[in-house]
Amino acid sequence: MYIGRVNQSPSHPAPHKVVFLRSLGSLIVAMCFVEIALIGFLGRAGYPDFDFNYFYVAGKSLLAHQSPYDIASYANLFRRYGLRFNGDPFVYPPQFALFRITAALLDHRLAAFFLQGINLIATFALAAVTVLFVTKALVRRLTSSMELTKWALPILILAFPYTSLMIELGSITNIIVLLCCSAWYFSSRRSDVAAGLCLGLATVKPHYVLFITLYLLLERRWRLIGTASLISLLLFYLSSFFITPLIGVTGWWTAASSYANSELNRPGSRWVMGIPSMLSAVGVHVPSQSQLYALGLIMVAVLWLTRRCLQRDDILAVLVLIQFSLYAKYDEMIFLAPVLVS
Repeated sequence: MYIGRVNQSPSHPAPHKVVFLRSLGSLIVAMCFVEIALIGFLGRAGYPDFDFNYFYVAGKSLLAHQSPYDIASYANLFRRYGLRFNGDPFVYPPQFALFRITAALLDHRLAAFFLQGINLIATFALAAVTVLFVTKALVRRLTSSMELTKWALPILILAFPYTSLMIELGSITNIIVLLCCSAWYFSSRRSDVAAGLCLGLATVKPHYVLFITLYLLLERRWRLIGTASLISLLLFYLSSFFITPLIGVTGWWTAASSYANSELNRPGSRWVMGIPSMLSAVGVHVPSQSQLYALGLIMVAVLWLTRRCLQRDDILAVLVLIQFSLYAKYDEMIFLAPVLVS
């Protein structure tokens, strides 16, 4: 990570090395893309409980004007469509209605392949955004390392095992990470409307955007926050056509609290990362998740107070590391992409 502004005299690599790196990099990136495409489209059969089923059934629930947060009716719809239900509640907020309804209007298989295609595009776009953080950096990077970095970053992201796993399971994690990274990239370049649009769409997974939003609030980026709030409210308003807002909010909060407090999602579980989870696993008592997030908010405030010590592009990496040091799921590791950039 680059601290402060360092005067460096760039050196340019030899032309034949540039051609070689570009050719080799293009080949490996293409191979990685083909690999995750094959895994994403052909590997779903081994995962009957993959995430997309939960989105699809939640959409069918909304179209029937039923709350997807009602575990009994939610489970009945799984059985009606011949899908396996493992007992987990639906924990996405009402803003997720647009995606759920779009998926539910299609045939199950067609909708699943549609999501896989969107996931592939988003993953490739995420790799491209990480390159922009380097090639279009606010403070110039070393030219001598630029050609290697431009190809190493997308290769690391595309070849990362959890990148393809998220596509295979029909998760939207890769899409949300793309939106968060894009929001930060645009915000650093004062494109507040574009940043707000990305951040507003990312609120379908609120814990991803909590620390980013707080930092932007401390920066007084009112137009950006206003745009994000408007997008989030519009997405929430769509769900009110199918279930009442009160049922949506209370149902989601109850389902999310139940899910967070389950044995598999508490610190100490083998599915949970972070220092508190490590301590809990060896018998040390740790605070609750709400207390951990409160600590995270304090850490974000301290980061804002010391922001002049860092380049702004690198601050996103620190925000992500705060999240992962306190609480994160193992399948969210693709969110570490900004750390690779720094």
